Amino acid sequence: MFLSLAVYIITAFILYLLARNLSLRVEYVQIVEHRTLSFWNIETIVSILFFAIICGMRYNVGVDNLSYIRQYEYLQDWGHFRRESLEPGFTFIAQLFAYEELHFSFFMGFWAAIQMFFVYYALRNDRYLLPFVALFIILGPTFLNWTNGLRQCVAGCIFIYLIEFIIQRKFVYFCVGIIICSLIHRSAILLLPFYWVFNYPPTLKNGLLNVLIVIVCTIIGLMPSWIQVMGHMQTIIAFLGYNDYANRIDDIIINANDAIAWGPSRIGLFILDALALYYYPKIKKTYRLNKRFDVYFYAFFIGSCLFNLFANTSHIFLRPVAYFRDFRVIIVPICLFFMYKTTKQQWLYLVFLSLAFFYTLYSSLKPFIGGSGVESPEVYKFFFTL
Repeated sequence: MFLSLAVYIITAFILYLLARNLSLRVEYVQIVEHRTLSFWNIETIVSILFFAIICGMRYNVGVDNLSYIRQYEYLQDWGHFRRESLEPGFTFIAQLFAYEELHFSFFMGFWAAIQMFFVYYALRNDRYLLPFVALFIILGPTFLNWTNGLRQCVAGCIFIYLIEFIIQRKFVYFCVGIIICSLIHRSAILLLPFYWVFNYPPTLKNGLLNVLIVIVCTIIGLMPSWIQVMGHMQTIIAFLGYNDYANRIDDIIINANDAIAWGPSRIGLFILDALALYYYPKIKKTYRLNKRFDVYFYAFFIGSCLFNLFANTSHIFLRPVAYFRDFRVIIVPICLFFMYKTTKQQWLYLVFLSLAFFYTLYSSLKPFIGGSGVESPEVYKFFFTL
């Protein structure tokens, strides 16, 4: 327990210090030297490498971490994955690492570096946000999300970066990016139509209305009998790479009333999302954030609605929703940053801060209060300590 808490807290603190120093240097260079600091600077490089090391050295952290490790070791032993349906891009990278006889920690760390790189690169012109982004990646739900569904999460991080091609109306670049993502996880092909959807994002000016819409989606999601229509999507689900789920679609639908419990984790994140949905429009109006942030917020809004609609159905229906819900990694830090700068209600900022940074630590403690203890995938373990 103490090792896990120490790893999460120390990692968050180091990434925060690096990001804070970077944001101060960016401001100094702009004001004093009248130039833009290169993206490839010491703080960014160390942040990405440090995050990659922490993720690479983990073992049984994230629900599917062990399955990826075993697939990679099987590839090293036999020259191919045990599961033949993995996408060609992911397989090709794995084969390169296996050919060099590299330990699985290098392979897992590589994908973590890709995740961190694309989020940081998407914010290369907004590096004042990075201190809060760094903290939220580790202490919010992001870290444990990124360690689950690895291939899709990598594609999701790349998608965050690809939003700028929507803003710039560069369809070819966006299309190529989505195709590359689909070579890592084929479900990314679902994102292609959002080039047109996100070209004209609604302003969503009314924060209270945003929250009410999500509440309505939540109420509807508590009675998911409408999920029966998903039985006609077996072919699509299989195409998107969820073959196991496609083969069990009838059983999944029959058991679609298995609710996600409203425990501290879900309640905390629900309130956090509601606060972000309510306050972001005020921040947008005050600081005149550009269209790119409107798209980030719209994606986050879509993710919040869809998650609560499908929360009581099955994990398979929530997987594609993660592409949108993960924009929380930008929207929550935006709210934190501007609330820190301007709020006259210090208690509100502290509530927001507590909700944003409780998830990982709580998830790491929870297994020791009557759960599976150190074997839980939320508890951090180094591979060399087992």
